[in-house]
Amino acid sequence: MSGRKNARGRNVNTGKLELSEVVTQFELHSGSDGKSAKTVRWYNQSLGLLQNWLSGEGMSTRLRDLGEEEVRRSHSTFRAGRGYVERGHPAIQ
Repeated sequence: MSGRKNARGRNVNTGKLELSEVVTQFELHSGSDGKSAKTVRWYNQSLGLLQNWLSGEGMSTRLRDLGEEEVRRSHSTFRAGRGYVERGHPAIQ
């Protein structure tokens, strides 16, 4: 099997993997890896915002479709606060 390898050196097929699945996997792994609940919550919130933004923009949330450009555009939107909440997206608590 070819493709990317995870931190443990296992092959990972990202072709159909959705961002929401990664969030769930991260949460499970982080809890067993000793990360604080606050750190896990922060990562989940950040990835959730990215996922909501991508969906709101009509963009794919599959990992294979995500790149630096999409992440930079989402961060630019968050920093500028350009109508993010007004367009129905959740505010950062």
